[in-house]
Amino acid sequence: MPTKELYYIPLYLAVIYLIALVVRNKFYPEGPLRKYFIPALTVKLIGAIGAGVIYFYYYQDGDTVYYYYRITYFNWLFSVNSSAAWKALFADTTRYHPQIQSFLDAMRAWDTSQFLVVRFGAVLSLIVGKNYWGIALAFAVLSFTGVWALFRTFRDINPHLTREFAISCLFIPSVFFWGSGVFKDTIAIGFIGWLTHAVYMIFIKRKNLLVNIPVFLFSFYILMIIKAYIVMAFIPSLLFWIFFKYRSRIQNKFLRLSITPLIILFSVSGAYIALTNMSAGGGYWSLDEISDRAKDMQWWHTKVVELYGEGGGGSYYSIGSGDFSLGNIIQSFPLAVNVTLFRPYLWEVHNPVMFLSALESLALFIFTLRIIFSVGFGAIFRISIANPEVFFALLFSIIFAFAVGFTSFNFGALVRYKIPCIPFYVMALFIIRYHANMAKNAGALAVTEK
Repeated sequence: MPTKELYYIPLYLAVIYLIALVVRNKFYPEGPLRKYFIPALTVKLIGAIGAGVIYFYYYQDGDTVYYYYRITYFNWLFSVNSSAAWKALFADTTRYHPQIQSFLDAMRAWDTSQFLVVRFGAVLSLIVGKNYWGIALAFAVLSFTGVWALFRTFRDINPHLTREFAISCLFIPSVFFWGSGVFKDTIAIGFIGWLTHAVYMIFIKRKNLLVNIPVFLFSFYILMIIKAYIVMAFIPSLLFWIFFKYRSRIQNKFLRLSITPLIILFSVSGAYIALTNMSAGGGYWSLDEISDRAKDMQWWHTKVVELYGEGGGGSYYSIGSGDFSLGNIIQSFPLAVNVTLFRPYLWEVHNPVMFLSALESLALFIFTLRIIFSVGFGAIFRISIANPEVFFALLFSIIFAFAVGFTSFNFGALVRYKIPCIPFYVMALFIIRYHANMAKNAGALAVTEK
């Protein structure tokens, strides 16, 4: 338990804020972004501390606890055999390593996504020490750089929505709370931000390629290891974003309309080829393996409910059989998206943490309904087609929402798994509302001028 290390927190915070103030004053001496930098960092740091408190003192168990213990085991190896520790840190865990295999087995290194969290923690602990709170705060800072990059990307696209994008990327409670501790989700939300920023700079702005191409490749690599279904959702969305963006630059209206079916066909084909190649080799993230794990999770939670009743089942939910047959996907798709974005409902709450998640889901549901009723489905469709960023953000968030909702079967896990898609979904809604209001104002002005 990291209780005796709590008194280090003010020291870590002082160092972090000192560096943050230097960075803010250098890169944002003035302008609208300056006022969000320190508050956004602050909520991330609060999230890191709060998540640690919940897992160590409320749950007294869970991923964060086990990650920390494995990180301290890494620290021990560094202290007794630094050469072996460095080998373990960069080892190909798919191969057998006689000198360090027992250590890798103890670290559960065969689970590459979990081991990546331990690797990040071990590296960060070399900088901040083996204090849990220092490691957690370092995770929060790392994640903050990514969500800040995501915020800057969309703000560059539409500066009129700076405040709205700040809310979407930086200040949604579940995103800054569950995306700040020692979790896979913290790494995921950070690198999805960097991946999006790199894509925008490479393919849309075509600037700083020597920096952004390595950022793109490294972010892609990390996400493939940590949560490959993020990449599976990102690829088709990315292709549509790029090609719709270039389509919008075609001045001839007839040519622009004529080329749209080709763009859609090319994007769908490219996404299919990419996803097929990613899953063709089998392994942990093949579609067959994902399907098997989804069935296993559903079977486990069902058995818990049968043995202990609904209370013992905790936050279990069910939406389908868990197999990836076309019929089951079609049937389960809207249910899975709904469970990710809008559940748990208030009447499904079993504990205080779940209650807070339910309140946020309710707020997101109400916001979605307001957009639908004020804008209309027809206008939403037209705005999404006309604005590549809206189409990209909506497509990514919906595909991602289906993936995690279809395979999680547990609200406690889902509240963390879903955070990468929430900023994109909320930003898409804000952009839709903005363009709908612009169209209404233009229409009203035209009527007045007549």
